[in-house]
Amino acid sequence: MRASHPVALLERPGELAAWHSAGEVRLIGDGDLLTRPAFRDAVRAALAAGAGGRVLVDLSRVCFMSAGCAADLLRLIAQADGYDHVVVRCAGLNARTLRHLGADRIGRLVLDEAADR
Repeated sequence: MRASHPVALLERPGELAAWHSAGEVRLIGDGDLLTRPAFRDAVRAALAAGAGGRVLVDLSRVCFMSAGCAADLLRLIAQADGYDHVVVRCAGLNARTLRHLGADRIGRLVLDEAADR
């Protein structure tokens, strides 16, 4: 069923999965203490492509993002040379967390804030 379902399913709550395509990474699940290394690696891989211009980090299906994951995301974006814009698509709660941690001080970061579900 998992392979045929049109929406990617996680094996169990509390997991994190990442899908990469040209110029973007889509994350689904939870970004917390246990998934923080995978979260960081997924974002780092997307930014390492160095394609220039714009890259999308889609967190719209991240249910929970810890302050640690949010700080890692901001640090990686701040260090992402070769991009004019890094667009982070996320729910309002995650956008507020990112702003609280200093997202507004990162010139290349564009928050694409979706309404909370």
